[in-house]
Amino acid sequence: MQLDGLEKALKFLKDNNLEMKVLFDEDLIATNTYNIMGIPRTIFIDISGNISYDREGIIDEKMLKTNIEKIIQ
Repeated sequence: MQLDGLEKALKFLKDNNLEMKVLFDEDLIATNTYNIMGIPRTIFIDISGNISYDREGIIDEKMLKTNIEKIIQ
């Protein structure tokens, strides 16, 4: 059985015991608002709606942790 993108993402979170809020842009609202073109692309958006980090391409664990810490402070 093949999983779709949403199911794969949820399975990854569960399998890796990750408890964080993840939003899926199924209606392409964020895609259109932030003009997202590339895949994969990682965008960290702070509580005020400002982009604090934007990267097209794969990011490593250090980049992920650093940027999560930056926006939750």
